[in-house]
Amino acid sequence: MIRSLALLTLVSILAGTTPAHAISDEEVIGSDRLITLQEAIELALRNNLDLQVSRTDPALARLGIKESKGAFDPKFVGGASFGHSEQPVASNLQSAFGSGSSIDEDTWTYNGGLQGQLPWGLTYGSMYALNRLETTSGFNALDPEWRAQWKTEITIPLLRGFYWSASDLAVRRSYVLNDVSNQDFRALLNQTVFQVEAAYWDLTAARESETVAEKSLKTARAVLEQTQVQYEVGVVSKVSVAQAEAGVAQREFDAIVARNAATRGQDTLLDLILAPDFREFTVTTVRTEEPTFVVYQVDAEAAIQRAFERRPEIAAARKRVEDADLQLKYARNQRLPALDTSASYSMDGLSGDPKPSATSSLGISEGSHSANDKFFRHDGAHSWSVGASIEIPFGNDVADSRYSMSKIMFRRAKTQLRQSEQTVTIDVRVAVRELRNAIDAVKAAERNVAARSESLRAEQERLRLGDSTPRNVLEVEEDLAAAEQQEIAALQRYAVAISALERAQSSLLESRGIKVEEELRRMP
Repeated sequence: MIRSLALLTLVSILAGTTPAHAISDEEVIGSDRLITLQEAIELALRNNLDLQVSRTDPALARLGIKESKGAFDPKFVGGASFGHSEQPVASNLQSAFGSGSSIDEDTWTYNGGLQGQLPWGLTYGSMYALNRLETTSGFNALDPEWRAQWKTEITIPLLRGFYWSASDLAVRRSYVLNDVSNQDFRALLNQTVFQVEAAYWDLTAARESETVAEKSLKTARAVLEQTQVQYEVGVVSKVSVAQAEAGVAQREFDAIVARNAATRGQDTLLDLILAPDFREFTVTTVRTEEPTFVVYQVDAEAAIQRAFERRPEIAAARKRVEDADLQLKYARNQRLPALDTSASYSMDGLSGDPKPSATSSLGISEGSHSANDKFFRHDGAHSWSVGASIEIPFGNDVADSRYSMSKIMFRRAKTQLRQSEQTVTIDVRVAVRELRNAIDAVKAAERNVAARSESLRAEQERLRLGDSTPRNVLEVEEDLAAAEQQEIAALQRYAVAISALERAQSSLLESRGIKVEEELRRMP
């Protein structure tokens, strides 16, 4: 039984067309209406809870990139402090300058500046500090004394940490993990669309099975009525009536089972496309299109090649190998000795109010601003330095162990990639084989239905002429119902097999006109 009226539906789906009118949730919930497969997919893209949860992962991964780059943001640091100290004097020289029995000092310290790190392990700092000192020490000619310093320094690793600092690793891994997250979402999107299509065709098959069961029940009741008439006129015995009644009872039971299966199939589809609450399940009825038979050409080798190029699971596995390689290279770098070079440059200024006991030959200006002015005058103090430091660990068990673990993780990631490729290969081969078998099953089921229909027509005619019994008619009708159920199952299997193959070779989203980038931006 070929359903030619639904031919345009499947052809349009395979071509990836979209409906002109975007169906709303309100048009489905609480109503009894037919929805197309494409409308069901659109509803799922908006409402499926698994997709809504999964959309947050790429968003979090993008924020992870920003977070890792934040390690290179410069930091302003600053502070202020005050201290008071009293130190007993045990020096005749100090006492001679009028220090008394102790030296009292009040110190104000202010500092601020920028610190941070750059890619490839470089660290830097540029700090300004201002100190104010009030002291009773006879050795200090200024009271208060102001000291200002601006110091800039940079450190560059040459071995450990060069290009492979922890921050550099975090940034590189964040990009890789962002790609993994996108591929994981694409895989879930691919799987969800397939689940929606499978549930849609399952519901279609359940509705068709319900129709066949109702038709079979109607036929059995007609046979019962005919048998009762024949019994009343003495053509058949009471046994024939009992057989006809048993046939009706059996088909009533089959109809109840078919209705329950249709309701269960509808609940599954609604859960995928709308996620309604418990009240909305009971007031919503979804009717679906009928599948049709359109020969789908397939090349197994080409399908496997497309799958290797497109399957998000393989792409994600490759990215995980890349991530493991990054960690391996970082662990290898951490085994090296630490050899760092550094350079610094500072400017220092001094000013203050000379004590009465100090001579004017000091030539020191008053006030804190004078200490800062000395940065840029010839009388300022300018200093610079360069240096290197080395650190060679003995044993280095921590770094060696982490390097060995990273090598194991890298090998495991490569093996998992191979597993993914093997799984995809089997997945495509199974899908191709299932589709080919489904094509043969549809053709065989069509021939079976045609033959059973003719047999039932002939047996009903024999019953009308008195050459057959209700039992024979019901047996032939039961064979026809079974054949129609087989055709329904074959068409459902064929429709799902097409979706399964497109999912396996990762062409399902493209053929349905779904763009991953748009779905990532879609908000519920």
